Amino acid sequence: PRIEAEADRVVAELVGRGRFEVVTELAEHLPMTVVSDLVGLPDHGRTKMLEWAAAIWDTQGPADDRAAAAMPAVEEFLAFAANDAVPGKLRPDGWAAHLYQAAERGEIPLDKCPMMMLDYVTPSLDTTILAITNAVALFAANPDQWDLLRKDRSLIPHAINESLRVESPVPQFSRVLTEDHEIGGVSLAAGSRVALLYGSANRDERQYPDPMRFDITRRPSDHLAFGRGEHVCPGIHLARLEIGVLLERLADRVARFTIRESRPMINNGLRGLEYLEVAVEPVTGTG
Repeated sequence: PRIEAEADRVVAELVGRGRFEVVTELAEHLPMTVVSDLVGLPDHGRTKMLEWAAAIWDTQGPADDRAAAAMPAVEEFLAFAANDAVPGKLRPDGWAAHLYQAAERGEIPLDKCPMMMLDYVTPSLDTTILAITNAVALFAANPDQWDLLRKDRSLIPHAINESLRVESPVPQFSRVLTEDHEIGGVSLAAGSRVALLYGSANRDERQYPDPMRFDITRRPSDHLAFGRGEHVCPGIHLARLEIGVLLERLADRVARFTIRESRPMINNGLRGLEYLEVAVEPVTGTG
């Protein structure tokens, strides 16, 4: 209910203006207000979450100048996690505090808690923000698909999957093989680090006919944007909830999006838009 109320309020305000910047004014709103509150970090940590998350993602790729430049922010986060995001300073009913409560019960090692805090900061922000922004951009570029969604709200879950398939916020990741394996006639030895190209898999024409086409009736529930198996994103349901509620509220109020200006994000581990300004044509009677 809280996410729905916040979405309703922010969408009404932005659509009423007729023009807004999607990333900072729409997409960041739910992750930065609701989710950061649910994590329960001290206030000064919450204000730095976006900066820290972007820096952490910059280290999830090649060891280049961008990764090196991100390290001071990553080290700042790790110091915060070890010294400030600790019992007594965390909101007692927040997700972060739950880690230490689990450690007290002997379910996880206490010394793992600060590093595990990273998973409440990194995946819960930029990925969802990019997914929301990408969805709006795709619907602006494909107004026929927006008309379909507005007429049939049962398509929203499929629209989320299709937008994540076409524009995967995390286009690649890596894993270490635990045993020898062969794929596509190539032998890979146990211990090898392999790159998983989610963005490529999600546009594989052998799996998705005409893969570059954005089609919300496609129902690609097997896309890999959230990972798979034991490595599937643990925040998948929260992300779907945030994106779905915003699409529902936008569908109530917006007849058409028009892109005014956009700018890509440059990040070693993420793909999407850093800036997206749109004009909206309101649904008649909603202002």
